[in-house]
Amino acid sequence: MAKKESKKDDKQMELIGPGGVEMIDRLAVQVEKAIETIRKLRAERDDLVGRLEEAESRLGDLSGGAERLAELEDERETFEEQRQEVRGRIEKILEKLAQIDG
Repeated sequence: MAKKESKKDDKQMELIGPGGVEMIDRLAVQVEKAIETIRKLRAERDDLVGRLEEAESRLGDLSGGAERLAELEDERETFEEQRQEVRGRIEKILEKLAQIDG
């Protein structure tokens, strides 16, 4: 069996021709470098996707906070209007009391 494989290897070497082995070796090195680059890029992509998801989540939280802030501002304006109304009523009552005492 080893003899058959040896013959097969010899035939392949003949097909490759002179200098072909070095070319294949260089190609193998380039393929390994490409595979490593792809691994690094995938890891970087995964990291960036995670960071993007985190940023989107924080942005959603901030958006919710902005909505709550707008609600609180509306409530403050309503409170201020009611306070002014109460103040006006108290001033009218004080004026009437002043007329009675006067």
